[in-house]
Amino acid sequence: MSNYHPIISLLLVSSISASTPSDHLKHPNQQQLQREFRLNHDLSLFIKPWPVIQINDNKKNDIQLSAFPTLRLWQANPIQSFSLQAGGQWDELSLMVEPVIVNDPYGPDLLGVDYTRSGVSGRITNAFIRYQNDLMSLQLGRAPVWWGQSWNNSIIQSGVTPSYDHLDLRLNFGRFQLEMLAGQLGSESINDDRIKRNIAGHKLSWLSKDGKLNASFGEQIIYTGINRGIELTYLNPFVPYFFTALEEDEETSDEGDNDNSIIFATIRYVHKPNLSFYSELIIDDFQVDDNNYQDGLGYKIGADGAFAISGKPITWVLEWTSINSWTYIHHGQFTSWQNRGHAIGFPYGPDLRSIYFQADIWVSKTLLLNIETDLLEKGSNTLSTKWDNADNKDDPFPKPPVTRHTLLATSLSWYWHHGIVEAGWSNYPFPNEIAYSDPHLKAEGSLFLKAQFFYNFGFSL
Repeated sequence: MSNYHPIISLLLVSSISASTPSDHLKHPNQQQLQREFRLNHDLSLFIKPWPVIQINDNKKNDIQLSAFPTLRLWQANPIQSFSLQAGGQWDELSLMVEPVIVNDPYGPDLLGVDYTRSGVSGRITNAFIRYQNDLMSLQLGRAPVWWGQSWNNSIIQSGVTPSYDHLDLRLNFGRFQLEMLAGQLGSESINDDRIKRNIAGHKLSWLSKDGKLNASFGEQIIYTGINRGIELTYLNPFVPYFFTALEEDEETSDEGDNDNSIIFATIRYVHKPNLSFYSELIIDDFQVDDNNYQDGLGYKIGADGAFAISGKPITWVLEWTSINSWTYIHHGQFTSWQNRGHAIGFPYGPDLRSIYFQADIWVSKTLLLNIETDLLEKGSNTLSTKWDNADNKDDPFPKPPVTRHTLLATSLSWYWHHGIVEAGWSNYPFPNEIAYSDPHLKAEGSLFLKAQFFYNFGFSL
């Protein structure tokens, strides 16, 4: 089936999808990596450093530069962007730098920045260096973080939130891998005081000998405060985060507890090379005592795979997601699970149920048909909702008033050597608008035309 995809020499991955406006900045090879995974389900991908960098150049160049101008015509305001990626590999060492600019008013929706000058917003979305060998990998800099099994919509860290600066260390022990994360999210302010928002995490992953089963268990935490620094106790891989509360090491303020942790677990089973089943679970808050609080839980169950009809390859994914009303929301100083106005976990935030389906088919060697839909039942809580989880154990879920979104996107894409032209119809909004500010927003459906061009060239040092 390799004849059914374009040849692009640089591979940079954050997350996958095709026809929604939030996917405007996605690298063209992201979809291809997902399709190849659903054909063979190589689970070793889940223990590789993220994002993936691979320079495939017959000229043996070790530096690759790629330019990606993109234009999407839809509704009243077109989306225009320009991305320049520079990547390099030298034995165990690799690096990536990617500045991006977009036109006004799309800086907050696409980059998480609201600063505009001369009608343009910009941000460096990737800027990291990585060292890797058989025993470990160490990555320092800014990059998307993807923790979970769902390519598009992980409820742990989806990788579609604006990237943040972090240190990521992975240690390999046989079939186990221990990953440690320490980073800094976008800051906030209260009465002109800067509130620093730090994030940390531990993840232990296991891959079976036959490569058919992958499981992980871990914890992650957001901790904040006025000019609060890195907490070394959260870097210790052998001390669970909940012990900090027992040792009274958590920081509090007038707003409440400034340390918000989540426990998570994931699993994926490959039934056969072109079919797998997976699940994700998060525990944000679980009530052990007999009180009148709601639990803060979330789970996802999904399946993905591939098959062919008349020799035409089809890849697909089907997911069910449920996020409780007060999951991700916290009562400290900006300790809810968001970064720069976007959800860190599930892109539509808390207080919801969702059924998601996506499939694409190569109708010819250069034409790709895509369809995706999301039946989203969204309650009134968002990531900007003030925490009020008290005396509400028997309240309905999702929290009224409930908005039922029927989201649909379909498109036909033509691939050629230096670009992709995509035409279709979509009523998908930017997910951060529903997750962070307006759960009742219903975008008007419209036709769209998207043109993305790419040009690669390399050289050797």
